[in-house]
Amino acid sequence: MGQQQLLLIVLGVIIVGIAVVVGINLFGSSAKQANEDAIVQECLSIISSSQQWVKKPQVLGGPAVQNDYSNFDFQIIGKPVAAGTLAWTNANGDQYTISARGVNTFTLTAVGRELVTAVYTGITSTTVPTPTITR
Repeated sequence: MGQQQLLLIVLGVIIVGIAVVVGINLFGSSAKQANEDAIVQECLSIISSSQQWVKKPQVLGGPAVQNDYSNFDFQIIGKPVAAGTLAWTNANGDQYTISARGVNTFTLTAVGRELVTAVYTGITSTTVPTPTITR
């Protein structure tokens, strides 16, 4: 083989190597973005279910006092956990936690498997706050 052919082969290998590295980086960032989108969607689903529950009359399974999140947990909205459980992990490995429960408000924190965190503070029966998202 001539020197020019060897140079072209080496150049080709370098270009393919760079393309593989760029592809891996793009895939990693896409996976993180997809996980962020998934946990935000799940949080909105949980919040929607909580708002639905807190407005129900007690005889239909709602809280003893209207707009009171003090007894809100994941079992109330149909998640497969024990009563009173304030943490839930879905099938994808994303973890959701309820905290700061009280009259008219609670906080929902989600940690995704790609280490993306979304925190919704001050959820009420009528509003969904903008989440604080950490990547």
